[in-house]
Amino acid sequence: MDRHKCSATSHLQIVPAGANEYSKLSQYHYRSGRLGPYKAMYALVDTHPVRSRFNEGRIIVGIIVYSMPSPNLALRNVATDGVFAQFGDRRAQLQLVNENIRCIGRVIIDPRYRGLALASYLVRETLAKLDVSVIEALAVMGQVNPFFEKAGMIRWPGRVSESAQKFIGALRSVGIAKE
Repeated sequence: MDRHKCSATSHLQIVPAGANEYSKLSQYHYRSGRLGPYKAMYALVDTHPVRSRFNEGRIIVGIIVYSMPSPNLALRNVATDGVFAQFGDRRAQLQLVNENIRCIGRVIIDPRYRGLALASYLVRETLAKLDVSVIEALAVMGQVNPFFEKAGMIRWPGRVSESAQKFIGALRSVGIAKE
């Protein structure tokens, strides 16, 4: 047995999923609200013979949701050196974006299975299942838990926009400062 492999993860399997599987873990995601449209979804399922016997044969341990990308992102233009923004024709640009990019919309791990590096495992193992050249993830919690980077994705830190800098300056001028 591999000494680095946890026995709790030895019976995990990635399978195609849908809204039913998502609903079993949605309560554990920090963003409330409905999921919205998605392009692909995969579940990490515990198939252990004893554990699954008590859960109708299918324990959903994790879920990853891939959606269509936003039409235009400043960091995408930085990361791809403007490849997806060099068109005068908006329709051609949108077609290129939609054919070549997907966005990770959600990654949820059941709290009982957290701390086992399953989020990065789920991302890493499902990236290749999508037939596109670019996969994006906009990670609000990326500095707290950099599992996208651990899965092999590259972090592109954003910069504060000029309008946001002006707003920060206005707040500071009236005595409101970052603590």
